[in-house]
Amino acid sequence: MFREAFEAALIVGIILSYLKRTGATSQYSTVAYGTAAAIAASLVTAGAFKMLAISFEGANEEIFEGITMLVTAALLSTMIIWMIRVKPSVKQIESETSDSLTGNKWGLFFLVFISIFREGLEAVLFFSGLDISGTNAIIGSVLGLVVGVGLVYLLFRGLIRLNFKVLFNVTNTLLVLIAAGLVAHGFHELQEAGVVTFLSNVVWDINPAVNADGTYPALHDHGSIGGFLASVFGYNGNPSAIEVLSYLLYIAFIVLGAKIGKGNNKVVAA
Repeated sequence: MFREAFEAALIVGIILSYLKRTGATSQYSTVAYGTAAAIAASLVTAGAFKMLAISFEGANEEIFEGITMLVTAALLSTMIIWMIRVKPSVKQIESETSDSLTGNKWGLFFLVFISIFREGLEAVLFFSGLDISGTNAIIGSVLGLVVGVGLVYLLFRGLIRLNFKVLFNVTNTLLVLIAAGLVAHGFHELQEAGVVTFLSNVVWDINPAVNADGTYPALHDHGSIGGFLASVFGYNGNPSAIEVLSYLLYIAFIVLGAKIGKGNNKVVAA
């Protein structure tokens, strides 16, 4: 949520600063309307996903969850590779804002709406894919939103400086690991539903034995530590062959995409 909020707030901040610099402050309200509409659309989408997920039971629920995880991983992958290859700049966003202003206010409205709704959609799929819920998830989400927007505010007020390269490299690395876990867990759910039947043999089993009182040890993938790693990074103490293979292939795919992207950037710069 920090990453999504930071990106959305950064785009809005760049647009507002450009409007102020060019004397188009009358368009502030259009930016506000576009932002509000995008947030509302994100909430409606989240509600629709929740209702859709509840409507499934048994094997259909596992199929839905597995597909959602794979779709979420795909969306995260395109965003990560796009960030590496394109590296959207302030000038690019300002150029799009300028082009929008040449028409009517609807152009600016949809620029803001699409920019923010894209982040909101990623957050919705992110939560659906990781199956995160409960009070702690709400607290974490609010904290991520506040910190993300707050950092951008301090940045544009000139109170702090940020190393964007380090920030995005760190968050991209975390997102790659999360997406890899989603891919592996997605195939796990499809195996549970009987849709994927190949490479189902367990590669290893490092889960500690269940405690005598029926509780799980901390390092078990249902325990406090293992459970956290399982929900966020797709950790599994007794993975099947398809889970391990899909995890490794996904990492290799992202690394290859990043190398190709850097190579293309060098060609363009030359």
